[in-house]
Amino acid sequence: MTSLQSRFPVSGFRLLFTDNWLRETGYWLLVTGYWLLATGYWLLVTGYWLLATGYYVLL
Repeated sequence: MTSLQSRFPVSGFRLLFTDNWLRETGYWLLVTGYWLLATGYWLLVTGYWLLATGYYVLL
């Protein structure tokens, strides 16, 4: 632990491995979740539109 503290200051070590990592990971998860939600909504709308078009063509 002493060599680790001499290599990294405590505040820098804590900031590097806690705050920035959590912030970047949370931001990435938020963007990924939003993208998956938008993609799922788009697929749902597209599937519904294709179903309605196919039903209309068959009739």
